[in-house]
Amino acid sequence: MLNNLGTNTWNLLAAAYHGGVAFGQKDMMDEYLDLGYGYICTCTYDATGLASMLGASEESSSIFSSCSESSSNKKVENDKKKTALEEAK
Repeated sequence: MLNNLGTNTWNLLAAAYHGGVAFGQKDMMDEYLDLGYGYICTCTYDATGLASMLGASEESSSIFSSCSESSSNKKVENDKKKTALEEAK
C-alpha cells in the first residue's frame, strides 16, 4: 500500500507540474519546487551530519553517499580536481 501511495503521489505531483508548465507557470513551479526540496529532501545532509558527529571524515561521507562505486570514484576525482584548482589560485 505504501508503495502505491508513493507512486500515486509522485504521479499527481508530476501532473500538477506539467499542468503548470502548460499554462506558462514554469518559473513559479521551479521556484516552489526548489524551495520545497530544501525542506523535504534533507536525508543526505542529515546522514552526513550524523556521520561527522560519529567521527567519519568528509571524504568517507562523500563516498558512502553515492549510489555506485563508479559514482563515488568520480566524486573523489572531482573533489581532488576542485582542491587542486583552489590551491592553484
